[in-house]
Amino acid sequence: MAPPPTSHPRISLVTPSFNQAEYLEATLSSVLDQGYPNLEYIVVDGGSTDGSVELLRRYADRLSYWVSEPDRGHAHALNKGFSRSTGEVMGWINSDDLLLPGSLFLVGTLFAQFPEMEWLTSPGTITEPGGRIVATFPMTPWTRARFLATRDHWIQQESTFWRRSLWRLAGARLAEDLLACDHELWARFFRHAQLFQTPALIGAFRFRPEQRSARQRERYVAEMLATIERETVFTPASHLADDDGATIPELCFDLGTMTFERSERRAAPADAGPAFVAVEAALGTAISLTEVRLPPWGLESGSSIRQLLPALALRRRGSATFLWLGSGDAEGIVLRLRSAARQTVELRLVASPGPARDDRRRTLSFRLSSADGRQQREELAFEGEELLSWRFELAPGRHDLAFSIREPATIASLPSGDTRPLLAVIADLQLVASAPE
Repeated sequence: MAPPPTSHPRISLVTPSFNQAEYLEATLSSVLDQGYPNLEYIVVDGGSTDGSVELLRRYADRLSYWVSEPDRGHAHALNKGFSRSTGEVMGWINSDDLLLPGSLFLVGTLFAQFPEMEWLTSPGTITEPGGRIVATFPMTPWTRARFLATRDHWIQQESTFWRRSLWRLAGARLAEDLLACDHELWARFFRHAQLFQTPALIGAFRFRPEQRSARQRERYVAEMLATIERETVFTPASHLADDDGATIPELCFDLGTMTFERSERRAAPADAGPAFVAVEAALGTAISLTEVRLPPWGLESGSSIRQLLPALALRRRGSATFLWLGSGDAEGIVLRLRSAARQTVELRLVASPGPARDDRRRTLSFRLSSADGRQQREELAFEGEELLSWRFELAPGRHDLAFSIREPATIASLPSGDTRPLLAVIADLQLVASAPE
């Protein structure tokens, strides 16, 4: 039996829509037929001509507000809807997706029971066009660093709700120029709050081959990468390891007590976050990044780099995303480059000794080996977090660029046995080339 209505926080839910009459009624029913007693449901239609307006008129007495008028797109419609909303808890459901039965009661109960929770998500769920569930995904141990590492980056928007207080902290607005406006919003949320999760299912993405997210996937991914790069620069490199070993809050139903209970599990080291190797898009025809070789796991000499992203998670226009945390290694990371022309290249990066702060200077060693046998070497000393740069010449052909940190700390030197001070960080790595000769 559902708790009394007074125990349920007001939920403001917005549905943006444009010419989605074929799917809109199922979306409306998935929300309204739940009977949640404290629901503010707003539909913002962009001036549809396919029968959507007639459908909305039929549902008008069950909606808190609806409008049909031209707008500037998906995110603009959402901003219009949220600006009219008043609920303590907020979320949106697109006009071709679904909320699962009982999910609003679930969301309301969890936000009422756990006042420390600022936002909540559940595992991703996919349905076919008719609404039959065809796939669900395991829970992802979300941390901010894992989100920025671009692995498992799909926080399912249909299953994500948040408090109005977090919405205000994050700017109270979606980016209207982005297709990936949900991903950009999550990035801002992560600045302020942990993401809670529950294995209970909330929403479902209704997959259709002709939908916008499928047709414009390349643009969506490109916008995600831009957001990730912005957020990585926003955070000091020395903070990128802070999620290592972080506890992740989960809300699971206990059949013994018949209530939801909070538990914590520790994030594995692989949940920590990113650094960038970015070859500017304009240079894509002049330089290509063909391979990244990362050292093996370990914390001591010979295998001392703690590899947190064991393979390229994403490759686009000669770009790769990875993180290196470690205590030093003879070879370090190797980038295999191919130059299409003779040019001068500047390597820029942020180097940091990691969470530990001591008085020791460390040395970043570079080695450039070309296919014709030529080599260039450089060593740069740094103390604390510093921006370093190295200029070198590339002839046409293949080149291996290797770099590593020397003079690492050792386990024996740590008084507490805590290995976190061993971490050394290479972050925000960029190759900037002159015009090819």
